[in-house]
Amino acid sequence: MGHFTHAPIPHVAGFLLLGVAAVLCGLAAFGWGAWPVYFLLRQITQQERTVFSLGLGWGILSLGMMGLGTLHAWTPTGVFAMIALGTALGVWQIATVPGKAPALPEGIGKQWLWLMIPAGILGTLLALAPPTYYDSLVYHLALPAAYIRAGHWIGWTDLIYSGFPQNLEMLWTLGLLTGLSSLPGIIGWMLALLLLRTIYHACQRYLDAPTGSTAVAFLLVMPAFLLLSSGGYVDIGLALYFFLSVYALSLASSEAGNGPFLLAGFFAGFATGIKYTGILSVGLGLVWILCRRSDGRLRSAFIFSAAALLVFAPWMVKNLHYFGNPVFPFFYTWGKAALNPWMQSGAQGYFRALVEYQPHSLLELPALLWNMAVNGFQFGKGADVLGDFGWALFIAFLPLVLWVQEKNKWVMALGAYALLFFACWGMTRPVLRFLFPIAPLLAILAAYGWTHGIEAGGKRLRYGGRGVLAILLISNFMVFFQITDVFKPFRVPLGLESKEEYLTEKLTYYGAASFINRTTDPNAEIVVVGDQRSYYYERKVLIWTVFKQNPLVAWADQAATPSALRAELRHHGALLVVNRAEMQRLAPYHALDFSPAGEKNWEGVLNAAPRVYRDRFCDVYTL
Repeated sequence: MGHFTHAPIPHVAGFLLLGVAAVLCGLAAFGWGAWPVYFLLRQITQQERTVFSLGLGWGILSLGMMGLGTLHAWTPTGVFAMIALGTALGVWQIATVPGKAPALPEGIGKQWLWLMIPAGILGTLLALAPPTYYDSLVYHLALPAAYIRAGHWIGWTDLIYSGFPQNLEMLWTLGLLTGLSSLPGIIGWMLALLLLRTIYHACQRYLDAPTGSTAVAFLLVMPAFLLLSSGGYVDIGLALYFFLSVYALSLASSEAGNGPFLLAGFFAGFATGIKYTGILSVGLGLVWILCRRSDGRLRSAFIFSAAALLVFAPWMVKNLHYFGNPVFPFFYTWGKAALNPWMQSGAQGYFRALVEYQPHSLLELPALLWNMAVNGFQFGKGADVLGDFGWALFIAFLPLVLWVQEKNKWVMALGAYALLFFACWGMTRPVLRFLFPIAPLLAILAAYGWTHGIEAGGKRLRYGGRGVLAILLISNFMVFFQITDVFKPFRVPLGLESKEEYLTEKLTYYGAASFINRTTDPNAEIVVVGDQRSYYYERKVLIWTVFKQNPLVAWADQAATPSALRAELRHHGALLVVNRAEMQRLAPYHALDFSPAGEKNWEGVLNAAPRVYRDRFCDVYTL
């Protein structure tokens, strides 16, 4: 009601504009993907053609954004042209290909609507909330904002994450270039809804509609799914492309030719281009192909691998150009130090930080599965903890798959795929958020066990199962609201608080960022000390992560006087932001441990430089 009591016309008009932009982006994605899918897959339904076209189209849009960056065309004009062309292709596809137009799913399963509708509303509100997730402010959204300021690719040598593949960050860049700051969140939610719809259609083909609707409901009410579908994170998109790759491989039994393997390879390449762990979609896809009882397996494996490499190759070329290493930060001793003199120590520190998550042996994996359900907090720290919630529902009903008398080959294949992924995950350094690519598979397996085990059983079994499900659902919603109560994301979408008020309260640096955005020249350069987050600064920012010693330490330790240190800082920016609160929080990383002389020089700079802004958390100085 906040929108209608405070400012109905601006808020409603803003929502309508955002909705139109989202529809056009979705239609453009469909247009870019529809024609390739039309030629690659012939024996699929109208609904399946829609989800494959959208999945491929979003991937093509991300690659198109890469190309625009290379052409120095990261501008509103470049983005609008790409969306307009995709929209025209989509309309042309709908108008000229009989029977192949997108259509709504049939028989979605009314028994779960009472659950899916409120969960869907919560997900939509989350997508409209201003991003506050830590990793998004450090790089998922900070990198797109920096790219937009430059208008082209830049090598952010002091931010190790700039060496990671960024397919979804390209979509966030697209959204931000429209001038609608909430559009990246809406695109993320659209990908989440596409994943749910894809799961449903896959179950329609290989199982049945009740199992599909149950799988959709189980995944939708998973707190981790709702939390990760917004705020600029990439895990939902990663899960989408993992599942699309599996789905395309599954179609090889009914489709003639190499189309399914080519499309599955594209999806696996897109997954790897979202996050390096997506390489598992390539490895497990090869296992899937080679285990098929058919001729031409090696040829199919080659086509699949080549397609994945083709889609991922642009990121390797980009890293080779900026870091001298196509897979940076892996093998971080390779490359050219002259390209990024700080990056090698940063990469070493990054991998050293992952030691906090302990790998497990093969014999420990059953206990690991139990601990996931009852003590998920041990598998995530900081922002990683967002992926810890809701796994118990899947694990509780997973054993029922083995109890169902009539075995389904597709279910068994999904189970084997999930098991192999789980083993790879558990034997490395398990963070539950990194297990999310198989959450759709686990949802289908749990739904199959529920539908064909619990619901198909006797009265006592049905009521007992429903009691367990009720407890798990209550637990999921309680956890979700406990988490969201911490950062209160619904207040801005509901019009109960302005974006500025909300961010000033939730982010220690937003007050300083807002001051700088209001009072400085758009071309001003800012030095930030003590904080890793740069999103919401509308200026060029020099910022460092905690994975290597801050170069400020060397400058301070080597400076002859505080004035010399201040002169060095003046080479990098006109203003200095010191986030005292964040500096104290990050102190255990020891990235800002000065020598006694360096400490004296640093304090001298802070005492001599004019302070132009101060709040509870930050100081801003003129250099």
